[in-house]
Amino acid sequence: MNFIDASLDVPTIVYPKSSDSPVLAGKIEFRWIHTGANYYKYHINLLTIGESREGMSDTAFQEIYNLDLGNYSWAVSSCSDSIGTDCGNWSGNESFTIESAPDEMLKGLVPCGRKYDNPQTDIIESKPCQMTDIFVLIKYILDFVLWRVGPIILVLLVLITGLVSYFNVGSPDINVRIKSILKSSISGYIVIFLAWLIVNTFLALIGYRIGIFGRWWEIRF
Repeated sequence: MNFIDASLDVPTIVYPKSSDSPVLAGKIEFRWIHTGANYYKYHINLLTIGESREGMSDTAFQEIYNLDLGNYSWAVSSCSDSIGTDCGNWSGNESFTIESAPDEMLKGLVPCGRKYDNPQTDIIESKPCQMTDIFVLIKYILDFVLWRVGPIILVLLVLITGLVSYFNVGSPDINVRIKSILKSSISGYIVIFLAWLIVNTFLALIGYRIGIFGRWWEIRF
């Protein structure tokens, strides 16, 4: 059962407020004026679909990373306990809107620790980096090499090998070298493909929703 403790001061919301809209999707720091309370309880409501989220904080701010796009309202109250059963009155509701950041602000190779999230991916890019993000980074690199750079190089090598063989250009040693390079390139491509399969399988096992080919047409640098 929750009790309202009238002796606790009501916090004043600092950010985000309606005047701050639109707020760009990503790491959002919810801030309020410290009232001297030991804890604070916050309530965030996604008005678009009626979902809500509550949490506790022992500071006058809370960083949240995975809010969807849409219209929100939120409020905060002072509490004397860490589970939010003995709290004061709620602050006035403040509304704000979350929108996606412009495309030029979403570029980046590292899939974590960014300021903004890319809504076109299933990854929360603004969350703090963890060990598993190393594998996501490897996947991004393999996607780019395997599905964008690799095919172009292989096609060029096949064309060069075919032209040299057809027109008999150069010495036999050159022909042998070109064919050897082509075989090595194909072998290397197969190795990269196997590495890509291993990384994707691992990411799928630990909960990432990984597409079959990834967004290979995008350069993340």
